[in-house]
Amino acid sequence: MLAPALKKLFLLCLIFPHIGSTLKLLNSARRKSKTMKILQIRYVFALFCILLINIGVANAQEKPASEKVAAIDTLMQTLVKRGQFNGAVLAEDNGKVIYSKGFGYADFEKKTPVDADSVFEIASISKTFTSMAVMILVEQGKIKYDDDIKKYFPGLPYKGITIRHLLTHTSGLPEYMDLFYAKNNGWDKTIKTNADLIALLKSDKPPVQFGPGERWLYNNTGFCLLASIVEKVSGKPFAEFLRVNIFKPLGMKNTRIHTRLSKEPILHLAAGYLRPSLLADDFVLPEKLDNTAFVITLGGIVGDGSVHSTVGDLLKWGKSFSTEKLIKNKTIEEAFTPVTLKDGSAARTYENSRGLESGYGFGWFVRKGANDSRTVWHTGGWPGYVTFYSLNPARRQTVVVLSNADSTAVPRAGQAIEKILNGQTFEMPRLSIARALAATVNSEGAEKAAKLYRELKQNKPAEYIFSQGELNRLGYELLERQKFADAIAIFTLNVEEYPQAGDPYDSLGEAHMKNGERELAIKNYERSLELDPKNQNAVNMLKKLKEQKTDY
Repeated sequence: MLAPALKKLFLLCLIFPHIGSTLKLLNSARRKSKTMKILQIRYVFALFCILLINIGVANAQEKPASEKVAAIDTLMQTLVKRGQFNGAVLAEDNGKVIYSKGFGYADFEKKTPVDADSVFEIASISKTFTSMAVMILVEQGKIKYDDDIKKYFPGLPYKGITIRHLLTHTSGLPEYMDLFYAKNNGWDKTIKTNADLIALLKSDKPPVQFGPGERWLYNNTGFCLLASIVEKVSGKPFAEFLRVNIFKPLGMKNTRIHTRLSKEPILHLAAGYLRPSLLADDFVLPEKLDNTAFVITLGGIVGDGSVHSTVGDLLKWGKSFSTEKLIKNKTIEEAFTPVTLKDGSAARTYENSRGLESGYGFGWFVRKGANDSRTVWHTGGWPGYVTFYSLNPARRQTVVVLSNADSTAVPRAGQAIEKILNGQTFEMPRLSIARALAATVNSEGAEKAAKLYRELKQNKPAEYIFSQGELNRLGYELLERQKFADAIAIFTLNVEEYPQAGDPYDSLGEAHMKNGERELAIKNYERSLELDPKNQNAVNMLKKLKEQKTDY
């Protein structure tokens, strides 16, 4: 369940039935109050994106490369025409690049086109590099997977958490994004670093979400700590360690860690852009929007994100796993093996919650690919960027999809390309129902929009994304514009569509609260808590509301 501080960002990114996230998990992000209007696209998007992926593994007959190229190009050109993609794409099949193309602008102001040299923030795909740094040190005998993290951070108040737990998202640590937001009751202008994160964990001692190894829950804090461990053990800044031990040996000349504290600018940067609203057709930089201003505050942290790269360099990265240039095959195999929990059961990832086969190794999601092969993959999301990366070493396939313009279709586009490479049928990435309804709400009101929603769901169920996250996204945009009646109507529609989910009631409760309707707010928060007893935001809001004697 996402904490309240994650919700807005999750929603802005569409989030992602899944993160497009994707980044969530696709539990509707629990953002409530302004605290949660934002956050974790590293988490959320990455998680939202994860849930968007619908795997198909049916065996299929091999098709000529020319047919695959034509199909991929048709897919991408369609997405571009529909306004669903701006960025770069690469597809490798049988060890050969069969498709590599850029679409749209790297710089919208200067109209600089995206090309093969365009450098993108790859967001949570960065975790695959962090895990590699750890594995290199393990092979060098400098650290062990089962080292307790207190060996490296004696002041941390957590017992029994190991490096292995950090690598596999089974640590139970709290999410640092929420911690910084709560600490300052918002986002300040100070750029935070890993040192600030560690100091916060030591001073405030926030509790764990569960015991180490008891559950699987996507977690950015753990990968930040891994980066700091690499620095402590190697004696080098994390960015320098990656440059010397990974980027340089693989010839990844256009790849590096870049943060808000980096002094040198990135050449050929594809800057990340967002639409300021569902009605907007233009794009702006995320730092210009209040809801995504945390790109500055959290812009100095590394380990969970901050790697910038190109589609060509990421191809080199993938090829390295078919060699022993960086680490031994035995170590690679361990990285690509799904983790088991403390009780011996398989870790349940967010994809598993949808009945899909997927696990998590060391910084990689792992699932069954075509013809019983294995595919490892990751998605990423950060305001303005949505990314997808997958490898199938046995079939020598790599798919890279990098977007710098709020393209929530990226996860499904990556999945579709995978299927094209393996001769399988695929589903065209769906359109945002929130964006489709926004114009109707604006011109005719929310009741008309609700009617349109039902008509589209009945007549075009495969064309739009029908999800809690989409309706929440629209509802919160209306709420922020102080269109309370319209927001309440959209949240009510969400409750009607998902009556057994706690988050829609939580959102409706917030809308009633902001509209001064205390009793209705209490009623919906209580229902949310009934359906989701772990919803701490509902607990907090109910306490606040019940301390008031009348509507305000």
